[in-house]
Amino acid sequence: LHLDLVHTRAQSWIAEQDLPDATQEAFLSHEPHQRLDHSASLAWGVSHDLIRDIADKSEDVGALRWIIGERFLLTGRREALHSIRMTAEALDRGEPAEGPSALFEQIIEYIIDDLTDSVVRLIDETDSVEDQILLDRLRDGPQRVGSIRRVAVRQHRQLSGLHVLFRRFAEAQSGRSAPDAVKATAARLLLRIDTLHHDVQSVQD
Repeated sequence: LHLDLVHTRAQSWIAEQDLPDATQEAFLSHEPHQRLDHSASLAWGVSHDLIRDIADKSEDVGALRWIIGERFLLTGRREALHSIRMTAEALDRGEPAEGPSALFEQIIEYIIDDLTDSVVRLIDETDSVEDQILLDRLRDGPQRVGSIRRVAVRQHRQLSGLHVLFRRFAEAQSGRSAPDAVKATAARLLLRIDTLHHDVQSVQD
């Protein structure tokens, strides 16, 4: 179930559900930072995703809030988000979702795919600037390098947040009491995030 948290009816509905107070608080909060918490039967948190305007995704980031139980996935947002649109379209096409954790993994995969596309464009732009420097033809170097740095910093921040969240579940002691399906999902996602994190660090260097 996906909720638009701008609407007060959605907020009221959450308050009526049999969910821990900490889970409800995180889901309804305006706190933008990425986070991941859990109990023995639930996992919940916040992930960053690209905001989608009328035509396509933008470069601005919004907060996707989620709660995973054994038999349900609840997501919420206050802006239209790209990963949710992509997931809805996939489900409309008849692509299967094996369970709540698998569906959550699919959503995060779309977020990672967007980051991957952006990192590839950033690497291409960095290579272009480097080539122009070597040929002594660079005329707008400060502007282009400044733009690369701003995007790289934003991507690094988003990936670092994801990395910390999923590493905690996949490897750290604090995640061992989390639901097994969530831990398995975190381990798979961490592999992709680590590779991308390294690529962004290389661009920054």
